[in-house]
Parts: sequence; structure tokens; C-alpha cells
Amino acid sequence: MDFDLNDEQRQLKDSVERLLAASYGDLNKRMGYMKEPKGYSTALWKQYADLGLLAVPFSEEHGGLGSTWLANNRADLLHGYQAAIAFDRKGTSSIITHQGSRTCSDAFAMSLSTKLGGTYSCDDTGTFTDTASYEHLIGECTNVSVGYLNNHGPNETLDMLHVVELRDYLVKFDPAGLTYSRTPGDTEEDSWEEYNAKQYPRLWSNKYEAESFDEALIELCHDHPASAAKLIEMLGGNASDMLEQIQQDGSPVSYYSG
Repeated sequence: MDFDLNDEQRQLKDSVERLLAASYGDLNKRMGYMKEPKGYSTALWKQYADLGLLAVPFSEEHGGLGSTWLANNRADLLHGYQAAIAFDRKGTSSIITHQGSRTCSDAFAMSLSTKLGGTYSCDDTGTFTDTASYEHLIGECTNVSVGYLNNHGPNETLDMLHVVELRDYLVKFDPAGLTYSRTPGDTEEDSWEEYNAKQYPRLWSNKYEAESFDEALIELCHDHPASAAKLIEMLGGNASDMLEQIQQDGSPVSYYSG
């Protein structure tokens, strides 16, 4: 296992070290923070947020915390917007119309495709990205392909030609002419969370409690073994690793043809 820091991690480390040295190197400064009304420096806390430090404990797969909080607590900030577009979809040709339920009209997706070069098409196989949190507040909530494949693993790739082309279209993007057809809250099926709550109640009854994730993961692997095997392989595992883990856990092995 490689414990060396990558370039991004080194940059973050250097930024944090500079901030802490400047802000906490002096004992009088630290004592002064304790005397502030909240017992700490709100200005420094904002700097931590700006650096992204508050999100460090949460993996990318647990995304949506910020958007869900915003939708539930500050919906007023979202009033007046007709569309929410995330750029976080795999591949190079998808404009997502469904994130569990319909969150974006086909008409909007195709008008957006025209603005982005016309090579995108409607894709109803989306799962969850942040814009799904706003589907009851904003009419058109979608996610656009940005060129990555094999995400969250050592074999992840990014089509840089696609990224550059998408960038060029976005730089000159003009929203005039986009077609807005969906009304906020209109769905064709259960919402994404309602669907998953029915499918995997042990996970979604306590969505963010760690102890509920093991049973939910077992349930997901049981229902989707091919996807589970693909994910293990993407993360660098193989059948021999799996067998070794099973033996360590003391579970019986019914068959193995490695």
C-alpha cells in the first residue's frame, strides 16, 4: 500500500501548516480565540471551510450532505432558479433526466445538449448527485458527463479532450433558448431516497449512522453481485484477496475456482 502523499495532498498539507503556523504559533493568539463569544475564532473556522477541511472526514461516496442541508435549511437561496446542472457524470454523452425519479425534462436535456455541441443525449439511468436534492425546489435538475470512467478506483481515467471541449462550450455558454418544461416536485416514480428506502431500509432508516452500513452493504452485494465484483476489482482486489478475507473472517467457503 502506498502511503506517499500525492501532489494535491501535499498542497493541502502545506496550506494547513502555513495557516496553523500563522494562527496558532503565538500563545497569546490562542488565548485570545478562547475569549471570543463562541470560544473559538469564527474567522479561522471560515478559512478551514474555504480550504475544504470540513469535508475531509467524508468520502466522495457520501456526497450530498451540503446540498441536502441547503435544501432543508436555506431553500430561500434557491428561489428563482430554473435549472441546477451538476458536472459529475461518467462518460462523454449523458445528460441525466432521472435520479431515481425524473428530475429533468427531455426537452431541457436536449436544448442543453445543443448548447454543448449536440453530442449529448437523454440518460434516465442516473443515481444521486447534489442536484437531486433540489428537485422539489428547481424544475430542471440534471447531471452532465465530464469524461471520466472507472471512477473511485486505481483504474479511473479522464478523457481530457472531452474536458477541454466541454470547457470551451461552457466559456461561451448562453442560457437563452433553453427549454424549461418540468415543474419543481413533478416525478414519475418515487423519489431517489424513497426508492432506496424501500429497497434497502436498514441503510436509509439511519442514513449516516456507520453501524447501519455493514448490513446494507451485504444486502447490496447480495442483490448485485456482478457490480460488487466489479467494484472490488476496480479498487485493486481480486478473487484471491476475497478468499483470504473470507478465511480470516472464519466464514465457510462453499466453492472457489481461482
